[in-house]
Amino acid sequence: MKGKAHSNDDMGVMRSVKKDLSDTKSAETVKAIFDCIKVKSTSDYTSLISKFATETAQVQKEELLEVEKSIFKNRYFIHDRFSQIIFKIKDSEGFAITDFDLVLTAGAKSDPNHLPEGFFADRQQNRLNRETVTYFFNYDIMNGCAAVKNAKGEEIRAAQPGTTMLGLEIRPRPNAGFVRYMPCKINASKELLDKALVPNSTTLLEITLQRVVSNEVYRNEKLVDNTMPTKKQGDFSKTKPGDGILGE
Repeated sequence: MKGKAHSNDDMGVMRSVKKDLSDTKSAETVKAIFDCIKVKSTSDYTSLISKFATETAQVQKEELLEVEKSIFKNRYFIHDRFSQIIFKIKDSEGFAITDFDLVLTAGAKSDPNHLPEGFFADRQQNRLNRETVTYFFNYDIMNGCAAVKNAKGEEIRAAQPGTTMLGLEIRPRPNAGFVRYMPCKINASKELLDKALVPNSTTLLEITLQRVVSNEVYRNEKLVDNTMPTKKQGDFSKTKPGDGILGE
């Protein structure tokens, strides 16, 4: 919707709408709400999605470059399209993994240094469910976009090359010991980039890591002459996890 934002009293799609019928600025918002209410079938729903997508593309094209005029020098604000990805990390038993590094990669070599400059906008870890991390991406920077020019044809921002592939690595903790998690690596690919990053949308990626339990975490010892082993014989403080895994 033209001239509207997600929230705020002046531009928010809900809070800025006034009861007064003379509020022409909100006419488009009110019409969109009624268009949604009138949906009665799957075909109505599909048709409205297509209509909204077309209108969104047009509005974002028109509002790509915001100009704040000044007697000294105009200021420019570029409004790119954005994408959001919610990563949820759990183990093979279904339990949350809350301590991990998540590294994004790009390019044929799956290198973090090959991500385009300026692609990253924000990151938030859920305070209550710490296995969930949300990343906010600049979709146009990530995928590449044409140069942005003002009304005079002056280049405000050069064309952005973007990247053609996206990958990631999960480095969980603990990664050693009697109970640990196996790391995860997804090589950068066009398929992941296209599926994960969708403009004006949120994608949920739930990743399951293998939980590994050493077979030394529990052990039965034979009695010696029907008696308990001595303290020295029964000392397990220096037992190593080894390579054996429960269930093998």
